[in-house]
Amino acid sequence: MGTKKMLAPIDLANPEKEFRDFLYPSKEDGTFKLKGVKSGKVWENGVVSFIGLEIDKNDIFKKIIDSGIVVPDVKELLLFLDTYVKYLKNLSLGTVFCIENEDESFKLKPMGRKPRIKKNHRLP
Repeated sequence: MGTKKMLAPIDLANPEKEFRDFLYPSKEDGTFKLKGVKSGKVWENGVVSFIGLEIDKNDIFKKIIDSGIVVPDVKELLLFLDTYVKYLKNLSLGTVFCIENEDESFKLKPMGRKPRIKKNHRLP
C-alpha cells in the first residue's frame, strides 16, 4: 500500500516560509513527534502535500536511513510508518495536522487549512 501524499513542515507563525523536508512519526521518550526525514528536526505541525510519485513505508524508511538518522527500533518504526501511510491516503491536501498520542500508537489531529500566502500585488 502506498500514497502520493506526505506531511511537509509548516511554521504557522510564518506560513510563507518553505522547508525542503518531509515528516514522519517518531517515538521519543514515550511520546510521538513529527520529525524531518532529512533534517531530523522535530516539528509541531505538518501540512499535507502532494509528492507526485507513489511511496510506501519502505521508501520512507530508506530515506530516513540514507539521511543518517539513527533508528533505535527498526521493527517499531516500520509499524509506525505503515500506520502513517494508511493515514496519509485519506487526508485532504493543504490541511495542517499535529500528532497526538493514542495508547501505544498515534493519530493525526487536523488543525485546519493552511493559511493563505499573502501576495504582493502591484498596481498597473
